[in-house]
Amino acid sequence: MKMLRRLADDTLEWVQEAWRKHLTHLWRMMHWVPPVFAAVTLWLFACNGQLREVYLALVEAHRWPQLMLGLASIGIISFALFTSYIELTGNRVLALYGSMSTVYLNRWLQRTRDALALAWAALPFLGLLYGLWQVRDSLPGATAYLSISALFAAIVLALLWRFRARRHLANIARGVAVLVVVAVFVGGPLLEPPHRLMVTHGLGPLAMVGLQLVAILAIIAGLAALRRHLLSVLLAALVLGSFLASAPPPIDAGATVHRAAEDAPQVVRAFKKWLAEREPEVRQFNGRFPVFIVAAQGGGIYAASATATFLAKLQEECPSFSRHVFAISGVSGGAVGAALYHAYADDRDVRPLSKCRTLPPRDPPHELMTDIRVALTRDHLTPVLGPLVPELALSLVSDGAHLLGLSDALDAILPASIGHGRARALEMSLACAHIDPDEAWSADDGCFQTRSRLRLRKSLSASWRDGKGPHALILNTTRAEAGSTVAFSPFGLADMGAPSIEAFVDEPYDRPADKNALAEAAVASARFPGVLPPYTLDQGGRTWNFVDGGYADDSGVAVAGAIYRALRDADAAGVDVRLILLTSDASEDAARTAVGTTSLVEFRVPLEAVLNVRAGIGTREVVRALNQFSDRASTGIDSRVFLVQFRTPFLGWMISKTTNDAIVPIVASRDPCPGATAQVQSERPAPAAQKSTRELARENGCQLSYIRHLLRGGE
Repeated sequence: MKMLRRLADDTLEWVQEAWRKHLTHLWRMMHWVPPVFAAVTLWLFACNGQLREVYLALVEAHRWPQLMLGLASIGIISFALFTSYIELTGNRVLALYGSMSTVYLNRWLQRTRDALALAWAALPFLGLLYGLWQVRDSLPGATAYLSISALFAAIVLALLWRFRARRHLANIARGVAVLVVVAVFVGGPLLEPPHRLMVTHGLGPLAMVGLQLVAILAIIAGLAALRRHLLSVLLAALVLGSFLASAPPPIDAGATVHRAAEDAPQVVRAFKKWLAEREPEVRQFNGRFPVFIVAAQGGGIYAASATATFLAKLQEECPSFSRHVFAISGVSGGAVGAALYHAYADDRDVRPLSKCRTLPPRDPPHELMTDIRVALTRDHLTPVLGPLVPELALSLVSDGAHLLGLSDALDAILPASIGHGRARALEMSLACAHIDPDEAWSADDGCFQTRSRLRLRKSLSASWRDGKGPHALILNTTRAEAGSTVAFSPFGLADMGAPSIEAFVDEPYDRPADKNALAEAAVASARFPGVLPPYTLDQGGRTWNFVDGGYADDSGVAVAGAIYRALRDADAAGVDVRLILLTSDASEDAARTAVGTTSLVEFRVPLEAVLNVRAGIGTREVVRALNQFSDRASTGIDSRVFLVQFRTPFLGWMISKTTNDAIVPIVASRDPCPGATAQVQSERPAPAAQKSTRELARENGCQLSYIRHLLRGGE
């Protein structure tokens, strides 16, 4: 008995030792680039809100060709993950054990390595399948897309496993990777925006995401294959060059002087001209002519949809609404939504003296709402994705060349349009959003249409028409060198007593309002670093860079509140000035009660600080406006501030019809306002994220009813 027990113990010890040796070899030969990249793609395809909108849009429009192209691009990602893991682990074996290693001869290790490679290759497909499974409840047609995707994934993975031992598999993978990298790096930046729109819209957003990921994986795997010291030197040089070359120059004292250009109309004078054009309407309201100043918060295409939907809904119910709006202050996505409403509503025949009408609860959307819905639900994501990776890489190269004094030589090689292709393509995509994408494109307009139909190609001054237009559009950016707000505006803003708020028509910029089209100004307000390049202005030998307006104020309330104070102090007779805040940030309580983490404190905490400070500025501006301008003793119609809240579940430039239609009942509810809720917001209103959809719809519906009551003259 003792001998059997000793034999069992010896056998178990031998097995454990053998397995320990195999697992040690397996651990040491593992390369972490493919599994980490595969995990990132799994999360991206499964959990990213923007890609969920892509899935919804594919199913809604029955875009089977774009689905197959997207599946092909994900198949290339899987192919690249499979072969790169095998290649990189082989390199590690050579480095650790030498070319005569017995590890190469161990079949178990080889099979385990191949199985792990197949597992990493399967993760992108698993993410896609999970994403399609999530939208299955919203759109029943997603089941067919899910089935086809699962079948395609099974075929790709089976082929990879079947031909894993072929010697030329790695060479094929290198060739495919080189072709994709060349296509992305050469085709993306060098194509003119009209042609880029044709190519990217033809491929579709899912395929564009896949191709960008293949290019990134090819670059990372190529760098990982280099020797460690060479990789370290290269990365250090790129980071150091980017930091030094992008360091802001000393701030010119002359650039901070807030003086208006002599010929720039200031806000109070502009308001008096605007009001003079409405004299018959002012008389009709017996000295209580409602004037609205609107602030639209940023938040990508979702905020654009909420802003445009709310304003268009009011315009349809009250055809004279735009005659009562003096200014709209928009930031980022809110700026895009405000520009779309401004452009499309300006084309309608405004009836100044018409009354608001009550529409049936299930009345179909009218022309304005329909046109804005079409413009919003177009694919504005692929024009940004097309040149994203190459332009970011070329930006690093440009910074390094600038550091080495080779910027002139680099400028002579690369086209002048390199670096700004994403912004120009997004501008053109928005300007041409009302046109069927299957129609032809022309080199001049980017659309097979005359310029008269390109509403977003109008300039700010042409839309304002010296007060004769519907309202002033003020689109905010952040000046990178000073952190202040600089807005595209038809009139100057420097005399409002707010030292951190300027307009491009003010000194020292002196850029006339007729030099910027609506699309250009809206996209400039939404230039989030890394997604879109900064808007650059060269004037008088000085250069300024402007980024997303949300860095200075994400809510748009700072400019709207300054205009409100200026008009209030001007004591204009016969008007009743109110603020309308379109926002998701109305309380600082959530930020006060948030708790931190002890993990990744060296990296995660600084990033969270930057993002939370950016969001906190907008929240504080909203709370400050509610505290300063809203009389808590007044309720309902007597409130000076109307707060309309919405959620921002994702950031991106593509929204599906399903999601866009779900926004309408939230921000533009037709339900009657119950008497119990006919009050202003509480002393500390809760943020939109803490409210149910029904609560948001009810509260926003009350705000709409109050505004309609004002526009009816109190009837």
